[in-house]
Amino acid sequence: GEEPMGTLEETIEAACNDDDDALNRMVVEVNKNLHMISSGAENIFKDSTNIDDYERLVDGLMTKYPLVVVDASMAPPDIVKMLVTKSQNIVVVTSLALPSMRAARAMLQEMSVMRGDKNEGIDFIVNKAGEIASKEISSKDIEETMERTPLTIIPYDIKTFIGLETESKTLEEDKAGKKIQKAFEPLIDKLFKEANKHGPAREEDGEKKSKGLFGFLGR
Repeated sequence: GEEPMGTLEETIEAACNDDDDALNRMVVEVNKNLHMISSGAENIFKDSTNIDDYERLVDGLMTKYPLVVVDASMAPPDIVKMLVTKSQNIVVVTSLALPSMRAARAMLQEMSVMRGDKNEGIDFIVNKAGEIASKEISSKDIEETMERTPLTIIPYDIKTFIGLETESKTLEEDKAGKKIQKAFEPLIDKLFKEANKHGPAREEDGEKKSKGLFGFLGR
C-alpha cells in the first residue's frame, strides 16, 4: 500500500478550489496506466462529506481518466445513491455467508429500481470463497439465492495474500497467486470493455493486457 498524502476532505477541497497542484500531489501514479487517490487518516467523528462536493471530485476525475473506480463500501447512503445513478457499472461484493448474500441481494434489487428497473451494468462478485466452507452456501445454490449469476468468485487464501505483501511480490510472481489473479479476469475484462467505449486502447496497453490483469496494472 501507499502512505496517505492527505485526507479525503483535503482532496475534495482541492477539487472544489480547482487547485490542480494540490490535487496532483494527492493522486499517486502507480504506473502510467494506474493512478489512485492516496487519502486516509480520516477523522472518525467528523460529519460526512458534502455530497455536492464529492460529486464534483468524481466528475473532475471522470474528465481526466478513462476509467474511474470508486470503493463505496464505507460511504454514507447519500453518496452511494449518487454513485449508483452516475456509474456505468456497479459491482456489489458479498461473501458466501447467508446474511451477507441476503443483504447483497436486497441491495442489488434496490439499485435496479434506482436505475429504472434495469439490471444492465449491475453485477455481483463473491469474495473470500472457502473462508468458512462448512457454513457457506454451496456454489450451485448461489444463483438460486441471488437470482442472478456472479460475475466471478474470488477464493479465500489469506496465507498467499499476506505472504506476497510481506515479500513485496505481485500475484503473477506466485503459483497460488496466479490462480487468484485468474479469478479477477472477468471483472477486469468488463471494466476494460467499458473504458474502451470512451476511447481506443493504445497498442502498448493491449500488449500488457495480454499478460494478465496484474501485468497491466503493475500490481
